[in-house]
Amino acid sequence: MIELGFAAPELQAEFVDPLSGQVSRVDFLWRLPDGTLVAGELDGRQKYVDPTMTRGRATVDLLADERLRESRLTRVARVVRFSFADVCDRGRFARLLDSFGVPRA
Repeated sequence: MIELGFAAPELQAEFVDPLSGQVSRVDFLWRLPDGTLVAGELDGRQKYVDPTMTRGRATVDLLADERLRESRLTRVARVVRFSFADVCDRGRFARLLDSFGVPRA
């Protein structure tokens, strides 16, 4: 993203869910001049299949928790999800970040 001219994001920025008090992190965070927050999430599949990460939980439960986490997060930030395939396609990745208003450096 930096090579494409986008502003450097904050890494592993923390958010507190006002309903539960639970702290979660987003992979990337940009703060726009108008106060809008754009959270970037690099989606991998390992967290759904690696037993050391799933801790014995079913994939459906992990996905349900992720949906709830994201619904709380969207109350305070725009959320742009992308995959490694998106990152490898520089043109597509740039269009995606632009479409979510990620600032250029």
